Amino acid sequence: MTTPRVSVIMPVYNAEKYLHYAIESILNQTFTDFELLILNDGSKDSTASIIESFCKKDNRIKTMNRPNKGLTISLIELIKHAKGIYLARHDADDTSHPQRFEKQISFLDTHPDISLVGSFASKIDPQGNPTGKLGFASSPGQISRLYARHNLFVHGSIMMRKEAYLEAGGYRPAFLFAQDYDLTSRLVFHGKGANIPEPLYNLREHEGTLSQNKEQEQQHLASLVSVFNLERIHYGTDSYQGDMNADLFPGFLRHNMLRYQYYVYLFHYYLSRRKYKNALLNYIRSFPWGMLSLDTYLFPLSRILCRK
Repeated sequence: MTTPRVSVIMPVYNAEKYLHYAIESILNQTFTDFELLILNDGSKDSTASIIESFCKKDNRIKTMNRPNKGLTISLIELIKHAKGIYLARHDADDTSHPQRFEKQISFLDTHPDISLVGSFASKIDPQGNPTGKLGFASSPGQISRLYARHNLFVHGSIMMRKEAYLEAGGYRPAFLFAQDYDLTSRLVFHGKGANIPEPLYNLREHEGTLSQNKEQEQQHLASLVSVFNLERIHYGTDSYQGDMNADLFPGFLRHNMLRYQYYVYLFHYYLSRRKYKNALLNYIRSFPWGMLSLDTYLFPLSRILCRK
């Protein structure tokens, strides 16, 4: 049996409502030399039987079942079993354009200096109707300039070189959320990233999406990733610790200015969401670590008081 060029990585948890759409969109790709690795992360609905029915139809699907451990651990475990030179992510409630794999593989084959490539996305509602488009910086130069402060990739749309994934350190277990931003940031730091400026991925928005259910935890970790990015740029490495948790943020960072920046990122996030109490709390938390002028503190305070 030949080794597939692409390993598609799909953890699933209670995904019965949309899973068949996701799997069908992968099996209908114009590029066919792939394996689809699915980990059933302790689902309590009919997810397991849906996966089993597809396994009977297509031997490219490989499946694993175990108790729930969460998205990040599931991604790590799946990639350990991946045989392809390229790793493609896919979420269980989204779908891909039929030519997604073909176009991304062609891009990586012709751009050996690129570590990962994503794509623009179409946003769809629970019924699959288009509601908008999602696009970011696309060229390696643009991404290199902007990634430190912004997550520039749709997680489910990315395809990366397995070798680059391993060299960058892979997904890191302490990032229960924002694991995509943490990984893609390190891939760009050690190599280059790009986005194909076409909507090759359909991102479904519904009540069960992670970003709506766990917004606060996700944003705190995303802010930490941004600080790690700055730290890595200045020092070459970051202060990641495998056993770090939210109660330690950001005390383990190596420099007071990085601790200050962590709270500044959170301040601006909550201010943009008009969550003024949370913005003010993080503004106050920045005081012990900031070593800047009085104007630096007065300007954000004026924004809170003016509600702008």
